[in-house]
Amino acid sequence: ALPDDCPIPDPLDLLTFLAARTTTLGLATGVLVLPNHHPVVLAKRAATLDVLSGGRLRLCVGAGWMREEVEACGVDFGTRGRRADEQIQVLRALWAGNGEKGVDHHGEFFDLDGAMTYPRPTRGDVPVHVGGHSRAAARRAGRYGDGLQPLGVAGEALAALVAEMRSSAVAAGRDPDALELSLGHLVPRVDAARAERLAELGASRIVLAASDSPDLAQQLVELLRVPAGADGMRDELSDLVHRYALLVDDRDWDGVAALFTEDGLLVSPEPPRTLAPDVERRGRDDIRAAMSGLDRALRTVHEVFGEVYDETPDGARGVVRGAAHHLMERDGDTVDLTWRLRYDDAYRRTPAGWLFARRALTIDVVEVGPVQKVRR
Repeated sequence: ALPDDCPIPDPLDLLTFLAARTTTLGLATGVLVLPNHHPVVLAKRAATLDVLSGGRLRLCVGAGWMREEVEACGVDFGTRGRRADEQIQVLRALWAGNGEKGVDHHGEFFDLDGAMTYPRPTRGDVPVHVGGHSRAAARRAGRYGDGLQPLGVAGEALAALVAEMRSSAVAAGRDPDALELSLGHLVPRVDAARAERLAELGASRIVLAASDSPDLAQQLVELLRVPAGADGMRDELSDLVHRYALLVDDRDWDGVAALFTEDGLLVSPEPPRTLAPDVERRGRDDIRAAMSGLDRALRTVHEVFGEVYDETPDGARGVVRGAAHHLMERDGDTVDLTWRLRYDDAYRRTPAGWLFARRALTIDVVEVGPVQKVRR
């Protein structure tokens, strides 16, 4: 029996409390027992928390193991697995919505006609991981989830669960490589070397309980001091830089503005008056308005020649060199107004990924040349 003062708060209420006091910390349950919740109510609670936290929520769910707990909620313990399968499907359908028609669902345990729930999750969906160390949990993760979180499993047993998850994903027509593996409560202590070994097993993350070690805080500090995933960071920053160029070329000014943090800063010159960055636009609205000035060109075509990225204490920085070809009408002719340019960037990691915190544009050379034909 649990003691009267056992500190087990409701997970979603606790995460809401934490969300209000943090800005970038990821939020996850581990494990939320699905049979204890009606999916319509849970869909709304989870989406609300996801929106309020800026898209930081990840649900780790399970079918439950304690018969008394499940039966106290009026659920048949023997059917909890099938019920959990159906609940995940209902959650995803409600988050996706179905326009004005709403969601119709008629399953073994739940009947919905035109059901709607708001708000919708920030990313359109809340990642759902399945907790458990049984083959049924692995199959559930492969068919319906975004990942698996087995507890206290290693070696051949872990490999078998991962294989079960992946084969179930393939059978369901899903991409097995898109599924994540979270390893929880495996070892009494996690240092950088052990974390690397767990990563080699396919772990996307390691879950520790506060009671795993009396010096947990010091462990986390040591892990955070170890540079990890530098190549992955550079790939993500390069993707951000190239995405910016493509969105500018497509004149998607909303998309360009969304690549900046909410208080992001764009500093640019006003050629031909100046070529050095001297005009500041702060915030997405101002950045969007400034970029829309490029609508004067018939087309814009970017090239990226070189990129250098470095980590900083609060994010990363980069220097990007390239060219922007602005195809313009002048005196009845089409000309290529080319800027040979340099970007000095500061990046910040957010729940949505890397974003520009500051981007300063310097134009080194301005060239004008003829153009034979332009696709409009």
